[in-house]
Amino acid sequence: MDGDAIPLPADFGEVGDSLETWGAWHWVGWLEHTLQLMHEYLKEDNMHGGVAPNRMRLFHDVILLYVEREAMFYFPSNSANYNRVLENWNTYFWIRCRETYGFHELSTDSIHCADGMIRSIRREDRAVPGTPNVNMASTATLVPESPTSISFSTYAGESTQE
Repeated sequence: MDGDAIPLPADFGEVGDSLETWGAWHWVGWLEHTLQLMHEYLKEDNMHGGVAPNRMRLFHDVILLYVEREAMFYFPSNSANYNRVLENWNTYFWIRCRETYGFHELSTDSIHCADGMIRSIRREDRAVPGTPNVNMASTATLVPESPTSISFSTYAGESTQE
């Protein structure tokens, strides 16, 4: 407003560029919510010695917006299963970010991870009819199944999933 511009960290640009094109396919509001988050980061009160958060912290917080949104579609906010998705994704992210440093790749991997966890929890809920979500083993670590780990066999004309 006063003509003084603050140069944005390159990491902000990487996130913005990625969400402007690819991110819109996953969630139209993702870029808008990310820009609000970045604005909060740049407020004088939130800057730590005039320095924006580190790269992986920024990536984590931006991807977390998406993971929270996806978990809320299937589970009540702050329920055991909702928290289970967030906690397990958080662990996944911090391990995965040691292997790759690009926002797009971390986001893609995180989306697949969260989707797999949600499908697995929902499948688990259907397997135990009458069991409410809050009684599920919320402290157990959940690793989503990969498509290749699911095998189908045919025995006596019946298709079963192993």
